[in-house]
Amino acid sequence: MWLMKTLLTSRCINQRGAGQHQSLLIPIPYVCLITYIKRTTEAPSYEKESLCIEILIICWGFFVYAGTRIVKMKFKDLNVGDSFESKNYGIFIIEEILNSKNIIICFPDTGYRTTVQAGSIRSRSVKDSLKPTVYGIGVKGYELPSQVNGKMVKEYVCWKEMIRRVADERHLERFPTYRECSVCERWLYYPNFYHDIKSLHGYHDWYNCDKSHQYSLDKDILIPGNRIYSPHACQFVTATENSLDANRRRHNKHSKEAR
Repeated sequence: MWLMKTLLTSRCINQRGAGQHQSLLIPIPYVCLITYIKRTTEAPSYEKESLCIEILIICWGFFVYAGTRIVKMKFKDLNVGDSFESKNYGIFIIEEILNSKNIIICFPDTGYRTTVQAGSIRSRSVKDSLKPTVYGIGVKGYELPSQVNGKMVKEYVCWKEMIRRVADERHLERFPTYRECSVCERWLYYPNFYHDIKSLHGYHDWYNCDKSHQYSLDKDILIPGNRIYSPHACQFVTATENSLDANRRRHNKHSKEAR
């Protein structure tokens, strides 16, 4: 049990960096295992069972110890310049510490800055609002909510559906013609889309319509053959208008092939 005792009483964890130095801890269990495996192969048969039990105890003790030290990171352990790995948004860096409830952090990948609490850093539950998390290309942004009073914002649902059409692989498998379509750079950022569509033809009808009068965002009636969702090419049309245009395009295609 000498190795377990040494491990659990040593100060092998850097408290100051907490989250960002976890990678330094990873090799230690392997060192323990290699050492004990070597001892096990050289030991008499009557000692091997007890050595295997010690291996399990060492690994369990290490992870409990390491996890406790990380969770118990305190506000005073945080310093400007410390970097951490968030749960889902990559690396972030502490830029300024005002107090435990106002810590300015930055995500170097996107340049997004925000103010968080020490608890959020401790749990690594901070979010990068400029990361393209919607089907890998859409950026939700930080200026506008996607829900109000528990209900999804209509513009956000429309924006997300537009992104889905051109970027969701399951949708593209069902409708392969959308592989040739895209969304303009400006509309990949939701706040831009939100403000732009208010001036599109049919916006007020779409916004106020009920389920019996469906409207949709169209990209190729104003500009036949257009394949890019953008402010100058899109408008809101009824399902009937959309269907008539689709039939007209099919008819024109067949006419050209017949010639």
